[in-house]
Amino acid sequence: MIINKNKLLRGFASLSIGAFLCAPVLPSFAAEQSTQAAPTAQTQRAGMHDAMKQAIDSLNLSVDQKSQLSSIFADAKSKREALRADNSLSPDQKHDKMKAIHADTRAKINQVLTADQRTQLKEKLQAARSSNQQQSTTPQQ
Repeated sequence: MIINKNKLLRGFASLSIGAFLCAPVLPSFAAEQSTQAAPTAQTQRAGMHDAMKQAIDSLNLSVDQKSQLSSIFADAKSKREALRADNSLSPDQKHDKMKAIHADTRAKINQVLTADQRTQLKEKLQAARSSNQQQSTTPQQ
């Protein structure tokens, strides 16, 4: 069986073009799969942020408490954004300052809440944290 050189060259050219066009898709597909398999720190932070918001929303807050907490969260957000934008700090320094911002925010929240609300919030956040840990150790399919 004799194969025409032109057919052979066209076949190789088609194969090469097909491989070239598929190559950029494969790394993004692999990255997408790995993102689904293991939650990143950012998605875990978002999950805990949502858990905090849901927990606080379920506390039956007064209008005054809602207003105070709103300003506390807005202040904390602006501090976090400024810290992330500060390129003069090392990652360790940023981490330490972020922990300080979170501790300060928690202290301010606790000043606004009643003792019963603080207890409820603590329980809800512990439940969310344990649920988040179970999800991060359970393999995703």
